[in-house]
Amino acid sequence: MPRTRKACSPRRRLEGDRILDEVESLADALGVDQQTAVQLILIEKLERVAEVVIEPPRASQQDKEVLVTVVTVVTSGTPVQGPTISVPRGYPTIIRQRRHTGNTRTGYVAFGRNETANNLNRIQLRDNDSIALRLSRLDSLWFDSDNNDTSFELIAEYGQRSEVG
Repeated sequence: MPRTRKACSPRRRLEGDRILDEVESLADALGVDQQTAVQLILIEKLERVAEVVIEPPRASQQDKEVLVTVVTVVTSGTPVQGPTISVPRGYPTIIRQRRHTGNTRTGYVAFGRNETANNLNRIQLRDNDSIALRLSRLDSLWFDSDNNDTSFELIAEYGQRSEVG
């Protein structure tokens, strides 16, 4: 039985036209047929998806641990938000209170600015303590401390990937 075509919305038609223009432009630029151009475009788009979803940023295959960034609470009692960095699906992020001279520093990690002051909703860390969390974005975290100039290392442990469904 022949397949019937449903009417396309104007938006879909414009999107299709844009894709066809991209295919024709690439085919002309490389001197290849349209099928090859479509394959090259699909490969490039899939590689971009893999970089974002599967492959960890800033890490080689041999790396087991990559320091993503350091967050420093400059003024005690003034929470600092984590950086705007996405974390690849399936990888834990380790938050470690940085090694300071003397181990009297107490730091706090929470999922909200006001939660850094709430004993029930924050994670308390002492010098060199760490915790592993699975997050999609590091800016969902807030940091505070009892001492000025307390730093936290945000580490991605890429050797510890586990599949997430």
